[in-house]
Amino acid sequence: MYFQDKPYGYSASLPTAELLLTDISDYGDYTTFTNPYYYQIPLDLTPFDTEFTNSFKEIKIDFDINDGQIDPQYIIDNAISFTDIIFSIPYLNYELTIGEIIIQSVSDEPIGSTEYIDQRVWQFTEVETFTSDDDPTDDTYTLTQTNDPLFWGDDKWVNYIMIQDENYNYYGATIQSSEEDHQLHYDTTNNYFVWNSNFDQFQEYYGTQIQLPLLVDSDTELYFAYATATSWQNPINIDYSQIDTSTFDIIFGNDYLLTPRFEFWGDTVYENTEFDYELTQYYSELFTAYTAPGASGYTYQFDIDDYSLNNDFTNLQVFKVMTLKPTLEEFEIIDDNFNYDIDFDPANNQITITDLILGDGDLDDFDVITVILSHAYGPLSTFSEIQLTQSFHDAYISDAEDTFYDYLSISFDYSLYI
Repeated sequence: MYFQDKPYGYSASLPTAELLLTDISDYGDYTTFTNPYYYQIPLDLTPFDTEFTNSFKEIKIDFDINDGQIDPQYIIDNAISFTDIIFSIPYLNYELTIGEIIIQSVSDEPIGSTEYIDQRVWQFTEVETFTSDDDPTDDTYTLTQTNDPLFWGDDKWVNYIMIQDENYNYYGATIQSSEEDHQLHYDTTNNYFVWNSNFDQFQEYYGTQIQLPLLVDSDTELYFAYATATSWQNPINIDYSQIDTSTFDIIFGNDYLLTPRFEFWGDTVYENTEFDYELTQYYSELFTAYTAPGASGYTYQFDIDDYSLNNDFTNLQVFKVMTLKPTLEEFEIIDDNFNYDIDFDPANNQITITDLILGDGDLDDFDVITVILSHAYGPLSTFSEIQLTQSFHDAYISDAEDTFYDYLSISFDYSLYI
């Protein structure tokens, strides 16, 4: 939640900040800044992305030159000339900070693109965070180990963890001994990490001497990340929309083309009985339910143009229905036939959500409701996930130490609007 203080001399006719698109013919004549036309876009207060990173959220502004601000006589072939972008702040006690401006024309037709991604097989799925003291030299760091690190029980396990601080400094660790090549030592008697007072921060690196940090700075977050024996099973998220699954390829170790569950041979889709991975795609739409007082249900029609959920998607089902409350809390609506009923009707491209307990609040109490569908392949997707199989594990990575640093090379085509 954030608040905006009303500026001194506030007038309802003036926004706290605005963007003007103008066509200036004479920079010495101020009247040409707004005559014969200009386009005004009020700028609302933009909240921090997080209070920790001190970064701001991006805002996207869509505008339509046919919305009445500009006399139609100046609009030719649905286009108009602008020479300048002017940012204006009418109030002296306000400050506007801008990091970047992108002007983008949206096409009605998607543009094809190809993406290449390298992804670790043994992912660092466990992360434990500590904050150093005012004097970190005597700090100790004990891992909670909800899941044991890979190779736990053998001293070599500390060689396969990643340690870094919030300033992107990396640190090496080893079992406690009288050595000077690692910043951190693991004390096997007390089961914690301590700083190595004998560490030599001047190290040889490929024939060049480099200077490494002795230890973490005071009052700084320190992260211990490690893999477990099952980290390879963690789904790999592909955060791209409209992926063409027929173009999806995964190569392991630069040598082995992996077999998917669903394989495309021309226009034919073949389901393999033995496969190395399964690709699941997710498609989501969000809406706000506007219901009459006391109404128990709401039907939403998916906006998928001429596509059919029934005919154009394979293995389609409702994955989750998530909501956002005015307090910014997330809440999942579950089809439990007690609190809520979810009726998915792919034949008619719609879903009906019914609140089975009247009086505990209506669906329009939620700011936003997001329906997430999952499918094996189809024409629309918001993001995707890769799940490696036991067959892949047994064939390629049963020796965890030998394959710990191996990668998957992932490639695919996708569509985007620019």
